[in-house]
Amino acid sequence: MRFAPLIPAVALACSFTPLTTLAAPIGYQAELSTLFHDVSGTVTIVDNNTFRVDDFTYDGQAPAVYFYFGDNDSDAAFASGLQIDPILSGTAYDGTQGPLFFDLPPGSAFGTFDPYNAISVWCAQFAVNFGSGTFTAPLM
Repeated sequence: MRFAPLIPAVALACSFTPLTTLAAPIGYQAELSTLFHDVSGTVTIVDNNTFRVDDFTYDGQAPAVYFYFGDNDSDAAFASGLQIDPILSGTAYDGTQGPLFFDLPPGSAFGTFDPYNAISVWCAQFAVNFGSGTFTAPLM
């Protein structure tokens, strides 16, 4: 049997675009639920590595609280997700401070938001979700 002529056709059929070259879902938004500590706000993906938080509220009264990204809106996803600095603990946000901007950490997996579908205000010390949301396409 001769399979050599099929190899180029199979290679073309199996070609793919690496995740690192996919565009971020710019404009996608997540509404933060209010579970604990008065968390609320709207998170918007601005570009490949920046997100904005509008009307953010959080009472600042818990240790080791950060924004965390996960591949879905679940405690397990956030517990193994991507931590975004700086720490939110110790500062109260009342929604009047204007938009907050954050960048993905240098060297983070994939370098974009592509693997992440959800965001949480996450207490890393006690593994508690204070409020979270799933990113969806903006309404047109």
